[in-house]
Amino acid sequence: MASDRVTFIGAVKFGGECELDFRAYELRRGGRPLKIERIPMEVLLLLVERQGELVSREEIVERVWGKAVFLDTDNSINAAVRKIRQVLKDDPEHPKFVQTVTGRGYRFIASLDEPEFPSPDTSRVQADTQPVSDTNLIGKKISHYRIVKVAGAGGMGVVYQAEDLKLGRRVALKFLPAELEGDPAALSRLQSEARAASSLDHPNICSIYELDEHEGRHFIAMQYLEGKTLREWIEARTNNAGPLPMDEVLGLMIQIASGLEAAHQQGIIHRDIKPANIFITDCGKAKILDFGVAKILNKTEISREALSAPPGTDLSVTRTGASLGTPSYVSPEQVRGEKVDGQADIFSFGLVLYEMATGTKAFTGQTPQEIRDSILLHDARPIRQINPALCPELEKIITRALEKDRNQRYQNATQLRLDAQRLQARLDETKTESFITPKFKYVAVAVAALVLAVGPLSYLFVRAQRQHTIVVSNATHGRRSVAVLGFKNLSGESSTEWLSPALADMFSTELAAGQNVRVIPEESVARMRGDLSLPTADSFGRETLARIRTHSNVDLVVLGSYLAQGLGETGKVRLDLKLQDTRTGETVETLSREGSTEDLADLVSLSGASLRRTLGITPITVEDAGSVRASSPSNSEATRLYAEGVDKLQKFDAQGARVALEKAIASDPKHALSHSALARAFSDLGYDTKAIAE
Repeated sequence: MASDRVTFIGAVKFGGECELDFRAYELRRGGRPLKIERIPMEVLLLLVERQGELVSREEIVERVWGKAVFLDTDNSINAAVRKIRQVLKDDPEHPKFVQTVTGRGYRFIASLDEPEFPSPDTSRVQADTQPVSDTNLIGKKISHYRIVKVAGAGGMGVVYQAEDLKLGRRVALKFLPAELEGDPAALSRLQSEARAASSLDHPNICSIYELDEHEGRHFIAMQYLEGKTLREWIEARTNNAGPLPMDEVLGLMIQIASGLEAAHQQGIIHRDIKPANIFITDCGKAKILDFGVAKILNKTEISREALSAPPGTDLSVTRTGASLGTPSYVSPEQVRGEKVDGQADIFSFGLVLYEMATGTKAFTGQTPQEIRDSILLHDARPIRQINPALCPELEKIITRALEKDRNQRYQNATQLRLDAQRLQARLDETKTESFITPKFKYVAVAVAALVLAVGPLSYLFVRAQRQHTIVVSNATHGRRSVAVLGFKNLSGESSTEWLSPALADMFSTELAAGQNVRVIPEESVARMRGDLSLPTADSFGRETLARIRTHSNVDLVVLGSYLAQGLGETGKVRLDLKLQDTRTGETVETLSREGSTEDLADLVSLSGASLRRTLGITPITVEDAGSVRASSPSNSEATRLYAEGVDKLQKFDAQGARVALEKAIASDPKHALSHSALARAFSDLGYDTKAIAE
């Protein structure tokens, strides 16, 4: 029966001013596009195709999700129909477009004006038998994907936006161009990209889902991203006369370095880091793309054609089959054909950072040979000669990344990331200090003078009271930094594991209130634990504390253990907490408290007050106390689910985090941080629209 139905290939009109364009996959009213998500759109397309006929729920499920699906499709269908009615301004009680047939399905009842369609029999045959090409994939079903539109194209591939009909998510499908399907080198590169990127699970690397083939065409299914490339970001900045947004630059810098760090730790060298291969999502997240450049770096393999390209050749594109990569973004060792490691990527990243800071390339030339000579023989123009307003510390970081001598260059991406994070922290402190009133500054100067006057006496007093307080030795050098490392579960029960990340999150929030100390973000703590292979412990020795200080520039750490008995209103938890100084290796404070698992906030508040006294910082204000309390979920179940979600995010399990966080929000809809964490999970999964809405 389905084979006899009409397949629309153009646009149909209904309701006077509404138009459904099958080819463009777009719904319009009065010529203006209407916003409608994929599932409602698919349902509407099916209903219009079957205009006047009853469409069952089973048929909708098969069309939208496929046969082998295990989802709550009833609620999804109901939501889709509500969305269609909302967009079309259709009254369910007196419908003009979509009629509900109770217990059976739906019917599209509006008449269609001047539909564009071919004869019923030939169109379907033509669509199914015509060879697949780059121009006729739109609307086709490839494996369990439906092609929506062309998203981009380049020398090594055509990228389409598609819908995963099994999982109900948007994806990008990257096909080899038709003319390269028979090229073994091109296919090898596509396979290399899939293998390399699919082995990496990191929020700053574009996720690869699978490598497949359809009708002789090879493709990669990958995370669909919305936003712009770093190349477009640089061009927009170049056209903007305003100052360089340091917060944004450092944020992107840290993210990209983190992605490179993860790749290098897995033994994967990108070899083609450039602005076009870095994507910035609408949520501000950096994603490294295209791990497909082959490791062909010896001189005999360098394309003679590439080195003798005439003036005017586009040198920003990696040439197919050439081993040089992208000429303007290669390292000296790549040019010389030497063995490369992660430092080659760092040099390329330095070239990208140089361009972000100045709007110009560090090394230029009319031909690849000229660029090659420039990279080997010349130094880049000092950055602040081009952009005098640039922060000197940032110039120093970029210059070190561009050292031709590998012994002088950053040895790994971790070093670069840490320098960028330290600079970010210093700039944050400077911003905080800029809000101090002149009157307070005078008071601070007077206090400093008093400290100098009674220095020896105060030193003796502090030594005598060392077990109760900490010398504020670096008060004039900015806030001290504190890392909450987590808590050991003494019971060993998996049902109470969630308390460790929950307590860590709550103590971080408690200590950050008032901005008297700089609390290391949870993501940075998780990365540090991984880098240093730190076990879950209730205390650390001097050597480990020194490693923590060197790695993350942390002054103090909070850690400990807990023993939970029961959950809910009758559940009890005993907390043993330690504050350790990474510089001296000493345990500065030890305290124990007991409380209810139903009200962890009180337990953390009392313990936090003790820590604040030991740290010599002011008690938390009533206003800040309210903010801290609001940052915690209102019940233990929501707290558990939120903690599990955050923990999964830190372990790069975005799908698991989404499930936990959606349940947390169901338990406590008003908890803002659960919504924020869910937005991040959506972003990591590629649902940028949902992330922004959340």
